[in-house]
Amino acid sequence: MESRGDQGIVLWRRDYQCERCGGVWVLVSCLSVRCWRTFADRTRSFWSYELSKQAWSSPDDSDRETAMKVLLCGGFAGVITWASIFPLDVIKTRVQTQILHAPMRDGEGSALLGSETPRARLSAIEVARHAYKTEGAGVFFRGLGICSIRAFVVNAVQWAVYEWMMKLLQQ
Repeated sequence: MESRGDQGIVLWRRDYQCERCGGVWVLVSCLSVRCWRTFADRTRSFWSYELSKQAWSSPDDSDRETAMKVLLCGGFAGVITWASIFPLDVIKTRVQTQILHAPMRDGEGSALLGSETPRARLSAIEVARHAYKTEGAGVFFRGLGICSIRAFVVNAVQWAVYEWMMKLLQQ
């Protein structure tokens, strides 16, 4: 167990190790990919929610029907949003988690002092090209199914709370 005084040293060591592995670059890397992903996320979320709500809603709906349609439209908006940004999210994650050093070999083939050969960091476009070339187009949508289930539930609740709060604030 570390004492309170040792915590600062441990945090400093973590920061130093983070700096050695690309630190600040890892934190601010692919800013443009994140910006495009966030822009696409927010615009598609509002756009898909409002369009589906206008298409499915009717002034004759009961409160129960309205609530159910808000949940469905919110869930639908979440799935549309994640399906549209998932490839950008895959690229962003791969850029941020690049391994910058060649893996060390075990046993007799390893160097005594653990010398590593540094690798150049790939750009977002290079990461995307490499992923497509080695794993095909499916790599950009792997895991989308489970993400869509989560997105449906989370966004259904989010938009229902949004509509409920808007109703409360207008009173």
